[in-house]
Amino acid sequence: MNFYAHFSTLVNKWEGKRVAIVCKGKSYSYGDVTSKTALIKSILIKKIPAGSKVMLKSICAFLALCEHKCTIVPLSENSNSNQERFCKISQSDFLMYFEEGLTVTKKLKSKYTEHEYYLEIKKRKTSGLVVFSSGSSVHL
Repeated sequence: MNFYAHFSTLVNKWEGKRVAIVCKGKSYSYGDVTSKTALIKSILIKKIPAGSKVMLKSICAFLALCEHKCTIVPLSENSNSNQERFCKISQSDFLMYFEEGLTVTKKLKSKYTEHEYYLEIKKRKTSGLVVFSSGSSVHL
């Protein structure tokens, strides 16, 4: 079972009422997350082709992009200073962010030969995940 299917199972089990995420002191139920994910997905389908690589900072966008078979490049709030560098490394096609409650999707200019891993993800028609580490994980 993929992550999104498991998440949907939890939504049904708890009728969407239990708290799924707490962000900046505000609680969001599974129902809230599912509704926002569906809204974002309806926007994504029009703007972002399946298989695209997208940088983002939202769990609902993460879920929608997962279901849409994109490669996801999550960013934290403190990664703003490295955003341009991460964009190049990840070969991202789009940047998604939220401004004044609106979803903003920006097509990025990319001049690169697509990495073989991305080609394999597209071939398999699945979603992917790019994770940046501080380097401390190599010491595990």
